[in-house]
Amino acid sequence: MSEMKLIMENWRQYGDMSENKNTTLILREVKNHLKTHGQIQEGFFDSLATKIPGGKRVLSATLAAMIAANALAPSVASAAETYVGDENPIEQSAEVSNEADDANAVLGYLVKYEQKKGAENRSKIGGRDAVTANEKLSEIISPLQKYFQQLRDGRTPSSADLDQDMLKFLTDKVDNMQTTDAELYQTFVKAGQNFNMS
Repeated sequence: MSEMKLIMENWRQYGDMSENKNTTLILREVKNHLKTHGQIQEGFFDSLATKIPGGKRVLSATLAAMIAANALAPSVASAAETYVGDENPIEQSAEVSNEADDANAVLGYLVKYEQKKGAENRSKIGGRDAVTANEKLSEIISPLQKYFQQLRDGRTPSSADLDQDMLKFLTDKVDNMQTTDAELYQTFVKAGQNFNMS
């Protein structure tokens, strides 16, 4: 049986066990890579990690699950096992950088939200009322921005004075965005990286 047919057969069995969208991306990328190169080339999984939200940590966990489920052809599984087992010192900080990315994504989301609502207020109500509405919006958003900026910078901010439902909403929104729209997530991460509250 060809390598590609084996991958597809194993994938169908594995697909029933997993709802993880990363597995679909991994399968597609492996399939395309094998069509081009015939075997997994060195550096392929490192390149693939940049396309998956959460990077190497998430890719390693997903590959480990796929290996355990026998969802990969033997040669692909062998390369994946090497990648998963590779102890990369950079990976030790991956969880911290992932938290920073999440905090940046929330900051970016808040910045875009505030800009959108500010523009709506100016166009709908205009004048002094728009200024007042935007000041109130800023009063609500500023403590959240401060919290996530401190989190991004590796500090441990206090959330005692913040609306816990809003914090949960924002973190859930970012978690969901990571798996459903990685491109939008990265857009918000970049917007958040540029945010600095004085």
